[in-house]
Amino acid sequence: MKSRLTITLPDTLLTQVDDLVDKQTIRNRSHAIEHLIRLSLSPKISTAVILAGGKKELAEHPLLKQINGETLLLQMIQHLEQYGIKHFVICTAHSNTALVTYLKSISLNVSVDFSYEKSPLGTAGALKQAEKYLQNDNPFLVIHGDILTDIKLDEVFDFHLEESTQATVIVKPKLAMKEYGQVFIQGNRVTTFSETGTDSGISLINTGVYVLSKEVLGLISAQKPSFLETDIFPHLAKKNQLRAYFFQGLWYDISTPAQYQAAVSDWQNPT
Repeated sequence: MKSRLTITLPDTLLTQVDDLVDKQTIRNRSHAIEHLIRLSLSPKISTAVILAGGKKELAEHPLLKQINGETLLLQMIQHLEQYGIKHFVICTAHSNTALVTYLKSISLNVSVDFSYEKSPLGTAGALKQAEKYLQNDNPFLVIHGDILTDIKLDEVFDFHLEESTQATVIVKPKLAMKEYGQVFIQGNRVTTFSETGTDSGISLINTGVYVLSKEVLGLISAQKPSFLETDIFPHLAKKNQLRAYFFQGLWYDISTPAQYQAAVSDWQNPT
């Protein structure tokens, strides 16, 4: 239910409001004003959880790979920092001690906490174990540790807050491959989230970048291996609590040699 409200604004301010209207994400002047008010009152997203666990030793971990002379981890932190992320929680295995050593060797303007897994807990289990580091009730970003992307997160955050659901999954149109899960949608609503893809045609794939509200943590069992992609997202989709944000920019899963080489080439030769 909405109530009608009459307000008076200076012409200069009204011009700025009108500049937001693109007839797509912002439909009209009233929607633009509602959008601005909602954003000003909404919680700020300033924490990112990096999922860097798994069974691999850190020497093999994608976070240590070099892109343009810098590690993926440093580039990821610098990119996220541009969008207001000031606190990082890194979920990783106890065996990945080199990651701590590396971070202590560089100068950062952000805070970093480590959540260690004695044994692999899966993407959801690792997130649940890191809950103690998520100290406020604000939504937070989750990103897989083998992802390199130029995504504009301010637009993603605005989308998540506007939709007012528990989770947003960033999806990308891509030639379908079995190793990436598929997302089925109606509008922005995710109707089915499948971790099993196909190897033919064009589909919307899961990029491994999510925005989650704190309520999602209540759906995850503690001290038990579980996965966002198979245990949590399908449940949220059925409850109409999962949205898809469409992303068309650069994105690579650099855990594979072919994707890593493609990422190096594109980052060295931007178009």
